[in-house]
Formats: sequence, C-alpha cells, structure tokens
Amino acid sequence: MYDVLYADNDERSRRMVCRYRFWQESGFSLKAKAASGEEALNLLKKEKFDLVITDLQMKAGEDLLLAEVMKQQNCRSALILSGSLCSFESAREGMRLGALDFIPKPVTERKLSEALERIEPELRKRKQQAQGALSGTVNEEEIEELYREIIAGKPDDEALEGRVRYLWGVLGETAGEEERGRRGAAILGELWIRLCRDYPWIERLNGGEWLEWRSWFRSDKRGAGEAVLCLKRMRRMAQSLRLVLVDETVNRILRSMAEKLSRADCLEAVANELELSKDYVSTMFKKRMGIGQNEYLTIMRMEYAGYLLKTTNLKVYQVAKRAGYSTSDYFSRLFKLYANMTPASYRREG
Repeated sequence: MYDVLYADNDERSRRMVCRYRFWQESGFSLKAKAASGEEALNLLKKEKFDLVITDLQMKAGEDLLLAEVMKQQNCRSALILSGSLCSFESAREGMRLGALDFIPKPVTERKLSEALERIEPELRKRKQQAQGALSGTVNEEEIEELYREIIAGKPDDEALEGRVRYLWGVLGETAGEEERGRRGAAILGELWIRLCRDYPWIERLNGGEWLEWRSWFRSDKRGAGEAVLCLKRMRRMAQSLRLVLVDETVNRILRSMAEKLSRADCLEAVANELELSKDYVSTMFKKRMGIGQNEYLTIMRMEYAGYLLKTTNLKVYQVAKRAGYSTSDYFSRLFKLYANMTPASYRREG
C-alpha cells in the first residue's frame, strides 16, 4: 500500500479526487489532502508519504514552488505534478526538480489511475530500498521500544549512550560510513515523526531544532556525541511535558493551549473553545496530569521560548512577548528558574 498526499488549492479539485473509487480498489491510499503548500510541508514534517500529487503552480513560500522546496529539503516522497497542458514549460521545470510524472488537469479518475500505474514500479523500488535501509540492522520493534522508553523518561544517560553505541555498530555492519549516516538519520528522524504523530502540538513548541540531520552518526566521536545529545533532549522534553500521562482528552486541551500560547487569556480561551468551564478544565487537567494547568502552561511557554532562543535572532523581549509575557524581566526570571540559566546564556550555549 502506498500512502498519498494530494495538495491543490482548488477546493473543487480536492473534493473530486477524494471521491474516486480508485482509492478503495488499488494499492494506493489517499492518506491526507492539503489546501496550500505550507499545509503540505507541515504534513510532510509530521507523517510519511510515499507520494505527493500537487498542482505545479502551488507555492510553498514567496516565489517558491512546493516541488522546489521539497527538493531543497531532500524530501523522500515521490512527486507527481498536475496542471494545464499550456503550462508545459513549468511541468518540464517540475520534472527537473524530481517529479515522476505529469497529469493534465482536470485530474480525472482515468488519468490518475494511468499515471499511478506508470510510476508504481518506481515507487515499489523506492519502498524496497527504504525498507532495506533498516533490514538486517534495526527493526521496527527496536525503534518502537526506544521511542516508548524515551516518552516514559526511562533511559538514563548511560543507557542512552549504550543505545547509540549499539546503533553505531549494527548500522555499520552492512554499510559504509555515508550509508550508515543516512540510516542513523532515518532512525532518529522516525523518533521525531512518531513524537509529532502522538502529540501533534509538540511541533508548535519545538520544531526539533536539535535534529541536525547532517551530523548524525558521522564516523567521528562528535557525531556519536550529537546523536546522544539528540536523544537526551528528546527525553528531557518528554519528562518536562509529562508525555507519558497525556491521553486523548488532554491532547485536545494541549493542542488548544499550544495554539493560544502567546495570549494572556490563554486558559480562558481554551475553555471557551472546548465549550467547558475554566474551573472544570483546570480540575480535570490536574487530576489526569498531576500538575496544575497554569504550571503546565508555564512549562510549555518555557519550552517554546527555548526553541525561539536557539533558532531565531529575536531579542529577549520579543521572545517573551511571543511566549505570552508582557515584560521581559518577569519572563527572564521564570526562564532562569526553569533552565538554570538566563535567556542570553541559554542562547550562547547553543
């Protein structure tokens, strides 16, 4: 089965393609749809898709086509473009950017099925190669076990370092240094994808800035050290946010809190969105999480502030405002209590 993302800013086209019986009768599954390039890129960060089908004119930023951004970001999903026949030059440019095929609009069921039949052998080959990257090395059960341990905050530093040594050795048994690095990056990237899958609001607080793709599992000691650091930071975030206790109801609350993080009336706005009283939400939250909602909101804001300090050049007062604080002095005092260092020191630490 191949998972497909269909991205088109034409609502009529999206609605029509979603209704095709083809999805129920073929080896392709329409897993998600997107109405903009930005939405498509966000989905690609959180989930794995074997194929992206998109209008060749769809933008993913100022003057940047989605296909161009996907290529720049080394997206592993295969790409099919659609568009009018008169835009052949644009389609040819899309092919240069890595598209496997072009479907003239309107995207009828016949055109779609014929295009997917043409590229299926290539998709099968890619999927076999991706599965082979972990075959005989690290299996899905081992990755899932490591993920669950990190969420529970169980592995101590020594255990995490041992895991990296194990991965280092196993990944190097059947591959050279470059391939081992790619496989290691895939494993750690999979952990982040699973985190965003189970806790969708996490990405609003931290875009995974500590996942430095090119430095993972290099042949020198620094690469192994950075891999350990990656796992430690993931574990620390899981512990701070008590992810092991989060259930579906709490996830809804936290998603809303993350969306309204910068608002002074964040908790009132969350309760209104859920159509519940603020006191009820607060009581239920503390019962399930073992921590007050106000205290948890502070933790979320500190995590978000840390992310901004690491990844932007915003002034401290600007970070404070985005994190929901009107004064930088009060924010700085809270941040120092949380991180054991000032915002400026935290930024310098890298």
